[in-house]
Amino acid sequence: MVSQSLPGLSVGDQLGNLEYLIDSEAIQGYRRLVGADCDFPNLMADDCVSLAKARFPDLPVAAFWRRFEFLRPPIVGRRIQVGGWLKDIEDHPRGLLLRISAFAVDDIGTEILRSEAALLANAAMPTPESAPAGCSPPAAAPSPSHTTLHVGQTIPLGYWVGPDTAVDEPCLHVKSVPPARPAGISPGILLAGWLEGRLGSIFGDDFRWGGRLALTHHAPIATGEMLTVGAVVAERDTDHAGTQTVALVLAARDAVNRPKATGLASIKMPSPRLI
Repeated sequence: MVSQSLPGLSVGDQLGNLEYLIDSEAIQGYRRLVGADCDFPNLMADDCVSLAKARFPDLPVAAFWRRFEFLRPPIVGRRIQVGGWLKDIEDHPRGLLLRISAFAVDDIGTEILRSEAALLANAAMPTPESAPAGCSPPAAAPSPSHTTLHVGQTIPLGYWVGPDTAVDEPCLHVKSVPPARPAGISPGILLAGWLEGRLGSIFGDDFRWGGRLALTHHAPIATGEMLTVGAVVAERDTDHAGTQTVALVLAARDAVNRPKATGLASIKMPSPRLI
């Protein structure tokens, strides 16, 4: 399929590459923005959005759905390479819907992360509502142990504050082909990174070696806006080999309890340790 609205773009086309080094500076910069528990700084490159903007720098795009499959945490000292392609183009009431798939590998070929995004292109994006000044998150509750979780249990994951999206953390030194560097960092990708850290603090390596996370964004997040984030245990099963599967329903809500983002996460224990 060839897009009539985006000349030169067809389903299956490669969108380019991103490349950056995972060093101590990158880790520290990522954790300054996202949180001390987070292990996947390659999320900060916002691979699918960055690749789309690198290919079409003048095309307005915004992600409203993202899915991640974590295959192993990045190793400090290795270089990350991200490639992506256009999976589908669909009509949408607010513009064109671009479905993009991407994967990240390190410099010895170890796959780190697979991701997919649904991006709205050529759309008039709503402006985030202003957040009240001076809000600060209460102290986060301690993470529960995954061994005590049961179906129907509510897990308070904590409070997340929308970042200044104009911030451009220089620590990743991202290079892209074709060359481009989208300004700012998507708040949606930082929320996903924060969730990875919170779920990792509960499930540890079992989430980081095979966990899955999908998020749908219902409204833009304002700078400084504080969201209350929680999960409900939807499923907990054990198979014949003793592998446990936990499925969570996630929600991030604003001060008047409106959902800003909802999603699903799944974890297998022990994880498959994909390499």
